[in-house]
Amino acid sequence: MNMAESAALSLSARERNWAEAKNAEDSDLVLINTCSVRATAEQRVFGRLSHYRTLKKKKNFTLVLAGCMAEKLGENFKKDYPIIDYIMGTQSRSIFPLILQAVEE
Repeated sequence: MNMAESAALSLSARERNWAEAKNAEDSDLVLINTCSVRATAEQRVFGRLSHYRTLKKKKNFTLVLAGCMAEKLGENFKKDYPIIDYIMGTQSRSIFPLILQAVEE
């Protein structure tokens, strides 16, 4: 699900000379591209956020939440998961290069 959207975001990062890390533990930025079509997809997002909450205690990195679930729940995510640095819905994916620029700086 959301493969085309993920590919577009990945391309945007590569255009700014970002490279994909082998795992989150080696990443400077983690992008979770959410989907709210199925309940199981939403549950996976919450599981991953819990994982990254633990990881952020050990390593500093930027966490970006994108996609339709991020758009639907918006800032409510940040209340429950303050580890999220940026939230962008599908309608605002054009800000991703600006997020990358902010992280670079």
